[in-house]
Amino acid sequence: MSLPRTAVARPVTTLMLYTGLCLFGIFAFIKLPVDLMPNAGAGTLTIMIGVRGGLPPEDIENLVTKVVEETVATAAHLRNVLSVSRKDRSVVTLTYEPGTDLSFAALDIQERLAKIKNKLPKDIEKPIVAHYSEGDYPIIILSLTSDTFSPEKLRELVDNRLKPQLTRVNGIANVEVGGGRERKILVEFYQDRLEAYRLSIRQVIDTIGKNNINLLSGKTSTSRDEWVVRTMGQYGTIEELKELVVLKSGEGSSVRLGDIADIKDFYLEAQSYARLNKKPTVSVYVQKDNSSNTLRVAKRVKEMIAKFEKTQLDSAIHLQIITDQSTFIKEAMENVTQNFSWGALLTWGIIFLFLKEWKHTTLVFLSVPIAVLITLGLMFLMGLTLNVMTLTALALGIGMVVDSATVVLENILEKKKRTLRSHPGADLTECTIQGTEELFISLVGSTLTTVVVFLPIVFINKQVKILYSGLAYTITVSMIASLVVAVTLVPLLASRISLPSHTGYFSPGGWARIQRAWEAVRGATPAWVFRFFSRSGRWRTCLFPSQVPEKYWDRRKTPAPAPSPPVTSPDP
Repeated sequence: MSLPRTAVARPVTTLMLYTGLCLFGIFAFIKLPVDLMPNAGAGTLTIMIGVRGGLPPEDIENLVTKVVEETVATAAHLRNVLSVSRKDRSVVTLTYEPGTDLSFAALDIQERLAKIKNKLPKDIEKPIVAHYSEGDYPIIILSLTSDTFSPEKLRELVDNRLKPQLTRVNGIANVEVGGGRERKILVEFYQDRLEAYRLSIRQVIDTIGKNNINLLSGKTSTSRDEWVVRTMGQYGTIEELKELVVLKSGEGSSVRLGDIADIKDFYLEAQSYARLNKKPTVSVYVQKDNSSNTLRVAKRVKEMIAKFEKTQLDSAIHLQIITDQSTFIKEAMENVTQNFSWGALLTWGIIFLFLKEWKHTTLVFLSVPIAVLITLGLMFLMGLTLNVMTLTALALGIGMVVDSATVVLENILEKKKRTLRSHPGADLTECTIQGTEELFISLVGSTLTTVVVFLPIVFINKQVKILYSGLAYTITVSMIASLVVAVTLVPLLASRISLPSHTGYFSPGGWARIQRAWEAVRGATPAWVFRFFSRSGRWRTCLFPSQVPEKYWDRRKTPAPAPSPPVTSPDP
């Protein structure tokens, strides 16, 4: 039994199947990730290692960056390594071969970094392995301005309160801060005093670092409670730092930090400047994980910002979003969706002009959203996203959906008309099946000729597959969906629709309803409309022929009839 015959013979099963596919397509449309472009940077991992207190870039390169490079250089599927050493951190970007599973790659890198933990300086922070590239454009740029607080106070607020909360948002890979000066405790050494006590700067720095920590010393227990004992060594004030002993002589005298250095609570030199409308500002650049969805991450960030403004931000500080990639993506998707909708409506109108019957035209029109929903469901199962590529492919596939359904329906109608002319009382269901079966092989051939053009794109190389696999897969799926809808659902619904008894666009009953509606409109038309159109005899005749009351005519342009002579009776 052929596919069209099976669909027509089992209408309930066919309709239930399509109902389930459409419901799953609606669910997929809600859940499908939305992005602007395919994720071409998915093969990148970045290792960030912060250095507390900062070091010269040359020292960071020798002590941190080169050690990390030598460790990760032998990782599997690694294509190249790019490193950048700054005064406060080391950034190593790893680019893998396209198609590499980055989840396992990140675990491998973390294991390798754990093995070299003792080789790295103790002043570094815990290494962070993130799925992003440092050159990626931020998805959101924030700006903080105030007429009351200085840029330095704004920078301190961002560093201590806003940035930690942003980094905890799911999907955020990195947060950069620009503008303002960082608050630091500056220790300016006196060179002559260091030489007098035979101290090196490295010795003093090591002493400061070793004493500026809190340690767990042990615990003590009672009958009811257990108490943890900690040794508090972190500096709380500048005076405590000045009293730090950096050297003890053999005679028992102590050399304190305040004796050999000048200690100030100050700000570092500005590394960057930020302006908004000519006012100093502090900018926050938020970068997302490559594997995360832009819209969802941006939504989480904006929710966190709104909560931060309500609970922790002073009313004198104005926080605003300068750049938001999600807004641009939404606008692009809305434009594509709007054009898609208008295209579908215009398609309905054009098909109606040729078929001259709205029932069969609507049948073709309904095949479009059904095929689209089936395509969206399959895209969800394949792990694709809604982006410019896939939406373009979906728009291209819609043309084939309309072509296949229109060709099948036109052949069915001609088959029915020929059968009725030769056998007026014949069963038209068989005509529907035969009309579809006649074109089945042709439709399969035309579909495959299009599929073989796009589908081989995914076999060229892995990089091309990442960029264009969504386009190829979406077109292939939409073409197959259009073929199945054209040879199953279209003949099923066409077998339930009778041929129109009229030859024009509307039946006599339809024309009668249109005329009654027009009469109702004319009956409700105000008098001034009649006067306006009565100024032109042609327009008055076309729009309001003879039903226009004479009292509404424009008497300035309609001459009054000449008076007739009086009639006199002849004399008898």
